[in-house]
Amino acid sequence: MPHSDTTPVSASIATTGQSFRYIGNYVYGFSGTFEASNASADMFSFTTGSGIIVGEFTFNGQVRYVSGSAGGHSVFELQLNDLTVGVYKTETAASDMPSQLFQRVVIPPQTKVLVKCISGEDTSTELLTCLFHGRVYGAE
Repeated sequence: MPHSDTTPVSASIATTGQSFRYIGNYVYGFSGTFEASNASADMFSFTTGSGIIVGEFTFNGQVRYVSGSAGGHSVFELQLNDLTVGVYKTETAASDMPSQLFQRVVIPPQTKVLVKCISGEDTSTELLTCLFHGRVYGAE
């Protein structure tokens, strides 16, 4: 059977964005990279599908190596249906590198998910990301 030159519509590719991607019974998300700006940034903002999601968030803070860069701290907030269910702090001082937090979660079906990051500094040398991977159960 010859190999097709095109990518089928049903194929999934690695992309960043504010929602999760579904591949069969698996789900993942990459927020992309945000620079610390002393403000709040929405990393994920969407509504889940019909299945229950069991998975894990990885919250990352990293200081780029630049002479004199110090880093500081950032707070990640997880909201489900407009209720804060978790607040996680990362320390991004050079002595604390790398700064990663792992949080296992169960997300019910048809749930509004919001993950935002509130950075404590305003510096382009501090980078923040959020990753998610999990499994979907009972999707119709």
